[in-house]
Amino acid sequence: MFAKINFHDEFYQKLKLLVLPITMQQFMLALVSATDAIMLGAVSQTSLSAVSLAGQIQFVLNLFISGISAGSGIMAAQYWKKDAASIEEVMPIALRTNLIFSGVFTVFAAVAPEVLMRIFTSDPALIESGAVYLRAVSLSYLLCGISQIYLIL
Repeated sequence: MFAKINFHDEFYQKLKLLVLPITMQQFMLALVSATDAIMLGAVSQTSLSAVSLAGQIQFVLNLFISGISAGSGIMAAQYWKKDAASIEEVMPIALRTNLIFSGVFTVFAAVAPEVLMRIFTSDPALIESGAVYLRAVSLSYLLCGISQIYLIL
């Protein structure tokens, strides 16, 4: 009734090579957030709340980045069997699109983080603390946009 799965099969060996880096990247992203919460929980409630709200901005950016990356990955998969050369055209378009979105978020987070924080709160203390955090992590938004495309494609 149930087929026995052979995890030593060539397909599963290749799948492990693909899944492990993706798993590690997602684990590291989650670990950064957890580490922020642990460290800031010891500092003050205001800092913890501000970083949590600032994390919402990264969440919104990740929605854009993931959508672009997933769509590009699906498009590349469609080309894989019939027209592998077209994949070389998909990647630069996806990379440029992710660079535009992550670049806009990076610039806003570095130059006007208070504006981004006001989207989520009106408390001046949270805006001030969140703005400091956003400036510190702003460059990571651009790097995340680039790495996601290379990871998916």
